[in-house]
Amino acid sequence: MATSVNDRLPSGFLIDARWIDNEIDVARAHDRTLARLSISAANSVLTSYKSDKGDVGDEVEIPAYPLAEWLASNWWSLLFEPRKGDWEDNDSFRTRHWLGTARAGFALPDVWIVPTGDRVEIVSRDTYLRHARLTFTADFRGEVLRSELESGLRTFMRTVMARLSGASISNTLAQELWGLIEGTDAETAAYCQLVGALGLNPYDANDDVDGILDKLSEHLPFPVLFDLCQAADERSFRMVASQAGEMFAHLGEAQTFDATQISQIRLPDERLDAAAWRWGLDVAEEVRRHFGKSSREPAGGEDILREIGIDFAGGGFAKQNDNSDTQPVTGALDSRERREVRLALPAGRSAHKKFTAARGVFMSIAFDKNIRLITGARTRDQQASRAFAAEMLAPSAYLRSRSSNGLSSYRVAEIAEELDVSPAVVRYQAQNNHIHVYDAY
Repeated sequence: MATSVNDRLPSGFLIDARWIDNEIDVARAHDRTLARLSISAANSVLTSYKSDKGDVGDEVEIPAYPLAEWLASNWWSLLFEPRKGDWEDNDSFRTRHWLGTARAGFALPDVWIVPTGDRVEIVSRDTYLRHARLTFTADFRGEVLRSELESGLRTFMRTVMARLSGASISNTLAQELWGLIEGTDAETAAYCQLVGALGLNPYDANDDVDGILDKLSEHLPFPVLFDLCQAADERSFRMVASQAGEMFAHLGEAQTFDATQISQIRLPDERLDAAAWRWGLDVAEEVRRHFGKSSREPAGGEDILREIGIDFAGGGFAKQNDNSDTQPVTGALDSRERREVRLALPAGRSAHKKFTAARGVFMSIAFDKNIRLITGARTRDQQASRAFAAEMLAPSAYLRSRSSNGLSSYRVAEIAEELDVSPAVVRYQAQNNHIHVYDAY
């Protein structure tokens, strides 16, 4: 029933350094790691440049040490922390995920490295560096498997460490941190993944976070803790942890729905080149086909939820400040029993509970025999569940049938009330399916 991704993306991730001997009297770590450096992802060279003189190339001649120190300092967040809030305007997040932070006065491209779960999004923009008198020309957005990013980064780091050791250089910050990373065992790595997902360095003192994690780990399994940390940051962690704890505490008494029918659904393969919303849409189409519903039936998705036994008219468990579908934690799911899935829904409007219920159906199909939180995290699986729920409850084909030259804001609100979903869901569906939404005056 569940979809697993075992295929590899076409190119992986690679940082290649060709060493240059240099006797200039500068800091020895910089001196001994001077290299012609190239960075590539998914068959695109991110260090492609054109100089003010008109020269072009794919390698920049810079010391590799500053990049190695930055990678070691932000290792666990680079691999496990998804976007949080207004990520590009968040200075702290930028420090951990924007390659420009590692420039140290040298030329590195404008590249973001942002995890989305088991994949990592790589975004490169053309940018001019006045001090280097060159323009990085790569304009790229794509994904690599997290395992391949980690492999490429480890290869680079080991090469830099060997170069430093060969020059009898020791006790640098990069070497100290890399020794800790290389010496991490499986149990410690699990802790590092959780703390890294929060945007923290596990080798720093994180007493408040550690206390909360220690308490939660007594009754929450790792997948739930990981969902929690991906949805929170250091400032919101205590509040989100409280929400997750409450939701999980009620999971044993939550309603159940019959998983027999959805366990028979043969899911389409998760396409490696497809966006998260496309994955959710593909699963929605397969579910409707299985239950004999048309994408033009406005209530088709709600009928399916009722048919498998989900009740979203009753009370919920989470005490939240609002009914936003992007709250840090909105639901919890236990699909370890093949025939019966437990689903804890939030309190509040039926529209919110219905949307969360639909997301729970997606999670139970895609990740059976597991316990998960349904969250507002910007990870691939949570994003796909939101796209699935939006398509099930506000089918794009139905929205097109209600639109001639687009949808006014009044019509969006009207359709949302008719379908018992939030206006944001209708607006999201319209925009994702190229239906113009305009303000009516």
